[in-house]
Order: sequence, then C-alpha cells, then structure tokens
Amino acid sequence: MFELTVRCGFRASHQILEKNGCLEAPHEHDWSVEVVVAAVDLDSRGIAVDFEDVQTALRDILEPMEGRRLNEVAPFAAVIPSAEGIARWLADRIAPLLPARVSLRRVTVWERPDCGAAFLP
Repeated sequence: MFELTVRCGFRASHQILEKNGCLEAPHEHDWSVEVVVAAVDLDSRGIAVDFEDVQTALRDILEPMEGRRLNEVAPFAAVIPSAEGIARWLADRIAPLLPARVSLRRVTVWERPDCGAAFLP
C-alpha cells in the first residue's frame, strides 16, 4: 500500500460555540489542510497518483473559503465551522475527484500548528 500526503493552506475566520452555547468572538486562522490518499499499486508512470492533481483539486475546493468568514460560506451558514466539520466537508468534496484506484484515507484540518482535527472516511 502506498500513501501520499498533500498539504495546502488558506486564511479565514470563523466562530464556534462556546461551552455555554453562545458563539465565541470571530477570529482568524491560517488553516492548514492535509489530505492523505492511498493506492495498492502504481500506475504505468510508477506513481500512485500525481501530487499536482490532488493539490489542484484541494486548492479549487479551498479557494472560495480564502479570506472569508466561514460561518457565511455554504454549508457553514447552517452548520458551525469547527475544524472537525471542515475536515469532513473537505473529505466529502475531494473523494469523488480522486482516480478510481485511489482511496481517501484522511483529511486533517489544522487551526494552528499544534491543534488539528482529522476525518477518516
């Protein structure tokens, strides 16, 4: 089994619920997204999947979020944009864009270098 990791970043603000049920103040992060894909074998070029193909797909998905308040970006206008929720949303968007022989293993969304949340489909 081969695993490949691709990382991209974006800057955006969000608000999540505090323990008391109120929305916290809006705050911005330099988000980092890590996508891990897997393939059992290599293609005729000797690669599992082209890094650039995965990175381009991820950048296209992230682009509408750049510089935005995530609570105002679909689907997060109706769902709180936690790191966990963003990871799942990204996984749902990128998985169909992968070649059939490649599977999505994990999407991790980092709010800061030491705090991240992963979704494993």
